[in-house]
Parts: sequence; C-alpha cells; structure tokens
Amino acid sequence: MSGDPNWLLSTAAQSAAAIVGLIGAFLINRLIAMASARASLERSVTSAENQLKQLRARDDDLKATLLRKDSWEFLERHMSEILRLRGEVALADIIQKDRVNQLSEEEIRPLFVEVTAIVKAAFVDLEEPVRNADDRALMDGGVMNFLDEGRRLSATQHSVYSLVFEHLLKQPEEDDDADSTPWLHRPLTYIRPPAFVAAERQVDAMERLAEEQDRRQIRRDREDLQFRMAAARIEMKRSQDELTALATPSGVWGAVGVLIYFAIVGVLLPMALIPLDENAFHTSATHPLLGRSLSGPTMRLLLYCLFLSGLLLVISYFVWAVKAAIANISLASVEEETGGRTPNDSAI
Repeated sequence: MSGDPNWLLSTAAQSAAAIVGLIGAFLINRLIAMASARASLERSVTSAENQLKQLRARDDDLKATLLRKDSWEFLERHMSEILRLRGEVALADIIQKDRVNQLSEEEIRPLFVEVTAIVKAAFVDLEEPVRNADDRALMDGGVMNFLDEGRRLSATQHSVYSLVFEHLLKQPEEDDDADSTPWLHRPLTYIRPPAFVAAERQVDAMERLAEEQDRRQIRRDREDLQFRMAAARIEMKRSQDELTALATPSGVWGAVGVLIYFAIVGVLLPMALIPLDENAFHTSATHPLLGRSLSGPTMRLLLYCLFLSGLLLVISYFVWAVKAAIANISLASVEEETGGRTPNDSAI
C-alpha cells in the first residue's frame, strides 16, 4: 500500500490526545471533588473531636459533683464521731464501721481531708466565743455571729461550721470554774420545744429528698451525656473511615497509568513517527526510533496494535470504574436502609 501515512499518524495522535484530555479532565475534576470532600470530612472529624472533648469535660464535672455528694453523705453519717474527736479520726476506721458505703477510700479521702481540716479550724474559731457568749447571744445568734464580719465561707465551710456550732451548744461544760455563769445556763438555752424539733426534722427530710432528686438528675444527665458521647464517637469514626478511604482511593494510580500508557502509544509514538520518510513505512530498514529493522506493514501493524491496546485499556478501565460506582451506590443504599452510612466513593 503506497501513500503518505502521516494522515493516519496525525489522526491517531489527535484522537488519542482528545481521549486522554477528556479522561484527564474527568480525573482532575474527581480529584478536586475528593479534595473538597476530604476537607469537609476533616472539619467533621475536628468538630466531633471538639464536641466529644466538651461532653467528656461536662461528664467529668458531673461525676466529680456526684462523687462529692456521695462522699458528703458518707461523712454526714459519721459526723458525730468526727466532731466528738474534733477531726482527729482515721478514715479507714470509719469506713470499716460503715456497712452501706460503696465508695473507696481513695474516692472519699479528698473531701475527708477537707472536712476534717475545716472541723479543726471551726473548733479554733468558735469554741472560745461560744464559751464566753451569754444566753441571749446564743438564742438570737448563729454561727456567723461568732466569726469576723469580713470572713466569707464556702458552702462546705458554712455547713461544717454550723455543725461544729451546734455541737458546742450541746456539749456539756468540762470546765469546773464556778464563775463561768453563762456556760452553766447553756443547757437550758439549748432546750427546744417538740414542735420546733418536728419542724426541724421535716426540713431535714425535705432537704434529703431534694438532695436525692438532685442525684437522680445528675445521673440522668450523665446517661444523656454518655449517649451523646457514643453518637459523637460513631460520627467521628465514620468520618475517619471515609477520610481514610479518600486518602487511599482505589483506581487513581491505575487511571494515571492507563492515561500515561495511552498517551505514549497513542500520542507520543505517532507524533514521533510523523517526521520519518514515507518510504520508511514501505521498506525494511533499521529505524533509529525503534532500534531494529522492521518492514513497513509490520510497523503499521505494530502501531495499530499499540493504539488499540491503549484504547482497549482505557475502555476496560472505564467499564471497571462504572461497575465500581454502581456497586458503591448499591452499598450506600443498603447501609442507609439498615441505619448505617459509609459509602466508599473513592473509585475514579
């Protein structure tokens, strides 16, 4: 067959270049979309991590609050002994006596140390003023009357000081000094009518009920936080899995390899053969490009085979990509129907 083969080479090169350009544009578009999806997933992971951190901090606060309430309830059961010994009591001893305690010594110790220190300070601050006060001051006053006006007590300090104050009022006089007349009348001062005692017990019962309701609310809040933390962990795991899939997408390097191969055999090789003399495709000669002696028909056949192999490779990859996309869509539909959502959208 005679004639100029350049038309065939140029046509093949142009066709292959058009195909490579289209697929390359599609590949670049998909990579850009994946980069955008990756950025969105990274934001989702960061948001889930921050939310989980906030929920954990809130749960830790509620856990500490509940532990402090339980520890205080334990200490209240043994407060009479703590006051009788003026804070000089061993925690292990009172834990051993308590049959309903479910807390460990390590859990109770922080509040125990705090309370015993306050008890000791309260005896130092209150004992002498209470001892020297007259009956009227004891009847009309309270714990704050025996403290400096500028002193500010925390809730725990005020509670302990009040207990120490009442303990000192109930405590019998140990001093034999006959001149301490106000103290001799102290037991009569502390006598309370039955109605007052009943009202006080009712108030105590209401306070215990409110405290128990507060504990229940804290437990409900912790259960809600546990549920929200589990949901945040699931969302973060899903985003991390999708992010991992996007970080190593299947088929990207295959697509790059197919395009490179087709660009070589369909574009570069024909373009490189165009400058050859047309007789080179009709005679047997050693061609500098190929490095061996090939006849014209053999060279044309080789070019046809290489071009078709590249084209078939492109078509095969395209079919594989379509099947993978269909499989991903089907998998996503099944997982959404079953409550999950982890489609693998990484096929290019």
